[in-house]
Amino acid sequence: MLGPDDPAVLTTRHNLAAVRSRASAIDRDDSSVLELLRENLAEHIRLRGPMDPQALGAAGLLAEHLQHRGDHDAAIELLELLVDQRTEVLGTTAAPTITSRRMLAESFRIVGRIDDAVETATAARSMRRRLLGRHRSRRSKQGLSWWPHSRQRHGTGLDVSERRAEVVAALAAVDLGFLETDHPVRLEIETILRQSG
Repeated sequence: MLGPDDPAVLTTRHNLAAVRSRASAIDRDDSSVLELLRENLAEHIRLRGPMDPQALGAAGLLAEHLQHRGDHDAAIELLELLVDQRTEVLGTTAAPTITSRRMLAESFRIVGRIDDAVETATAARSMRRRLLGRHRSRRSKQGLSWWPHSRQRHGTGLDVSERRAEVVAALAAVDLGFLETDHPVRLEIETILRQSG
């Protein structure tokens, strides 16, 4: 019989937290999901250590949920640490490190820290270029094309084209590695990104 500390139980707990987090995207005030994600992270750290790649994945899942809830200050605090940890453990060009960096840039942008957002997003783009090559990083460059406009219009309302660019940039920041290549959600996101490119 499996005990609560068994790796299979930990993985199942993590998967449940991921599903609950994504299902609660509609209800941003679902504090039970936030608590589940925090417990999931605490268990990963307790059983595997804070620098274990799976513990870092649990931290990323919590940061993503904080962003969806609109708690960008907490997301920034966690993502700054997560970028440092993933850089140390996985390297600067690892996909999870780049994803964390892009998420951090997005939260910086939303809270009005535009210079930090541009610097962080540019670094993510540079890392992505090193990882994928120049031709594959074009999508990142296009995702950054709206950042200068954020400086000019910060504090004003968005028009539809700017909002669309933000949505496309957010989709480009999503790490789709957890979805099978033929999963309908992954295919839909990839189609949107291709059509926007």
